Amino acid sequence: MDAFARLYAFFGRDVLLAGALGWNEATVAGWRGREVVRPQVKKAAQVALALELCEEARPYLRDDLQVGGWVSTGLPNLRGATPAQWLLARGQRGLRELTYGLVDWMPRLPAGEIEPVSESAASEAIAAHADTPGTAEFQRMLGEGA
Repeated sequence: MDAFARLYAFFGRDVLLAGALGWNEATVAGWRGREVVRPQVKKAAQVALALELCEEARPYLRDDLQVGGWVSTGLPNLRGATPAQWLLARGQRGLRELTYGLVDWMPRLPAGEIEPVSESAASEAIAAHADTPGTAEFQRMLGEGA
């Protein structure tokens, strides 16, 4: 039930999560209200897979609700299927395919990485600081690397 509560945060509404899981809204409402005493193993597995997908996609998007939107949006690289449908049809294998594909589909700069700078932008920055101590040495070092 805790996994369901964490998954729910990515969708925020019963109807959206129901669509992603392929459930009806009443079932989602029962899970949200913790009224399910013994959840079906199949449904628990669906929740676990969907939560893992959402958590894997989270670093690529601005907020949790965008993740839920992405999971529910048809994608050309999935032949028009949504990531949720892909996951439902393929299970664990589908999760691997989706999470490996995130790097190609939704590139991001990991925390702490240096953003690439174009050569022209670097030249402009160097020119703007030509009179700063160390600039000549920096330019010499750049020339040696070429």
